[in-house]
Amino acid sequence: MTSSMTSPSASRRMTARDFLAVADDGNRYQLLDGEVCLNPSPVARHQRVLRRLYDALKEGLADSGGGELFFAPLDVVLDDADVTQPDLLYVSAARASIVGERNVQGAPDIVVEVLSDGTRRTDQVKKMRIYERGGVPSYWVVDPDADRLEIHVLEDGRYRLAGVHARPGVVSPAGYPALRIDLDTLFR
Repeated sequence: MTSSMTSPSASRRMTARDFLAVADDGNRYQLLDGEVCLNPSPVARHQRVLRRLYDALKEGLADSGGGELFFAPLDVVLDDADVTQPDLLYVSAARASIVGERNVQGAPDIVVEVLSDGTRRTDQVKKMRIYERGGVPSYWVVDPDADRLEIHVLEDGRYRLAGVHARPGVVSPAGYPALRIDLDTLFR
């Protein structure tokens, strides 16, 4: 968010255009179903798991044809009512045109949310529905409390659970042959 308007207030309804015009006040906000939501700061374990997953994805996705991998906070504008800040997002080289100077305009190839106490229900229900509606091909939900990775893939406009992976083990998601995620390393 970048302009000279005042900070958004929680529970305020607005459009993506209005949301993106609000001045950055140092907090992390998202626009979910037209409602402004403040993101709580993540805890240390969340960040450790996120960093390890980023490292695994960076290496494996580079070998799968390039593209860009981003950490939050980076706005993803899915439609006029939804501007999210996934924990991680990947945009393939073939879809690089959706990456703008200030945000991503459209559905990334992969969106990853790492669950925490403050975001668990939003990530598993509301944001899953938003990503599904927004056409995100692959939605990953990482649960550091259960040492589990769920991968959902979009088929005929609906998410299908493609796999639930728990340690020990190595995950090689379909469509990314060079990508290998060692769950023992991820959740150590």
